[in-house]
Amino acid sequence: RDGISKMIDDDKVAMRLVRKADEPMAFYAAAIDLAKTWANPQHITHLPIAVDGTCNGLQILSLLGKDEVGAAKTNCTTSTTRSDLYLEVGLAVRLIIEEIILKAESSLELEVAHAWYEVMQDDRLARKVVKRAVMTTAYGVTPEGIREQLVSDRMCDSLSIPASLQTVPVLQARHKLASFMRDWILVARVEVVSEAVRIMDYLRDSAKALAAEGYPLTWVTPDGCEVSQRYVVLKEKHVRTFDNWMRRLRKRTDQLSPAKNAGAAAPNVVHSLDAAMCRMVASRLVDAGIDDMAFVHDSYAVHACFLETLNNIIREVAVEIFQGNWLSDELHQGLLNMIPNDMRLPEPPKQGKLNVKAELPNARYFFS
Repeated sequence: RDGISKMIDDDKVAMRLVRKADEPMAFYAAAIDLAKTWANPQHITHLPIAVDGTCNGLQILSLLGKDEVGAAKTNCTTSTTRSDLYLEVGLAVRLIIEEIILKAESSLELEVAHAWYEVMQDDRLARKVVKRAVMTTAYGVTPEGIREQLVSDRMCDSLSIPASLQTVPVLQARHKLASFMRDWILVARVEVVSEAVRIMDYLRDSAKALAAEGYPLTWVTPDGCEVSQRYVVLKEKHVRTFDNWMRRLRKRTDQLSPAKNAGAAAPNVVHSLDAAMCRMVASRLVDAGIDDMAFVHDSYAVHACFLETLNNIIREVAVEIFQGNWLSDELHQGLLNMIPNDMRLPEPPKQGKLNVKAELPNARYFFS
């Protein structure tokens, strides 16, 4: 308390505390308001108070599939214990590393395990290492993408380079360190994403089959927004410029690209449902007389006095969107109505047994 109280007048104290925070500027704003409140109990705060979803993409896929395991892992149930999926996967990776070290079989994998060992012993760092890979699972991140994320996010920068990699360039060594971590993350996340992957595969295969026949993947969001996904083949053409340089131009064609449409299907559907939920929540807040709001993706913020109303509306909207079988009854049926009768599409996965209407209204940590 003393440190926070001094932050208003002492920049050195402020910098020391801010550097320790996960969200430095959010912490600074909250700390200044808190210090003002301690000094004057009549102080009125205007800070937005945000509630966030838990790995929102996987939340959406778990609710679409009524997946009990995925819903529990992403706080979509009435459980009184808050699940931290990122930490759970981080701890699972830690166990994998420890098992490799215990076997003590001389190999590059053993050397890399030792390099990662100290980092993964810290719960906060273990969570940080795996977070982006788990978060982007619902958006179709590839194994190659996870490796690049680990390198670009500088997760490997502080690691000791194993003896076997001392002779290669540093960047190449870091990619190798990231490759092993990538493989361990893929193993650790299997349980929670297995049902989500089935839905992603269905969307990918449907988009690919449609594009091959010249049809775009098309759907209507729960709030009535029509979406049509059209990724086309680009045709390359070489032209010579006035200064005698040969340039390569890419021109759009009318032909749909099966590969591009397949890869984008799951991310686009998930993002469209995320956006639909945003719009529906915003509209109902306005109907309730609340027009001061700040939304970023799966983060919803209002003033503190409206927080209870926001939480209730978020859960009401989510029940409305996910209590039925939107994937089968709306998206799939809409595709069947668009294509010829003799054309076949993959069948959507069968739903699990999650009772969305019973769980979500009392899911304390669904958005928190």
